[in-house]
Amino acid sequence: MATKYDWIVLIPDHKGALAKRIAARPDHLKGIASRIESGAWIMGGPSLEYPPIDGQEKAINGSCIVANAPSREEVMEEIKKDIYATSGVWNLEKIAILPETLLASNKSARSSIGTSRIEANLRDSSQCPWR
Repeated sequence: MATKYDWIVLIPDHKGALAKRIAARPDHLKGIASRIESGAWIMGGPSLEYPPIDGQEKAINGSCIVANAPSREEVMEEIKKDIYATSGVWNLEKIAILPETLLASNKSARSSIGTSRIEANLRDSSQCPWR
């Protein structure tokens, strides 16, 4: 088995893609659940233009993912399968896939992060976490 590495993945959204993002969100959450379970994606979420301001919508400008794979190419193949990629939310021409070496980690958090939150989001996909 090939050695796997952690990768920080920064994917900007196309300009004006928020409506597409909201429409694709339920399918995106279903898709990432299996990637988290398999360990291909460790964690992720929307990236923001600026820190959240109470009472205002978050200014989403893309996504940030920590992936685990043997190569940059395998990370990209997983990204390309996501509905945010296939529906035109993510701007894959501007993606950054950076190798990362974890110096500190909470292994129990690493193994469980994401799945309970994804399940909660799937139960009520009408609620956008950025609102």
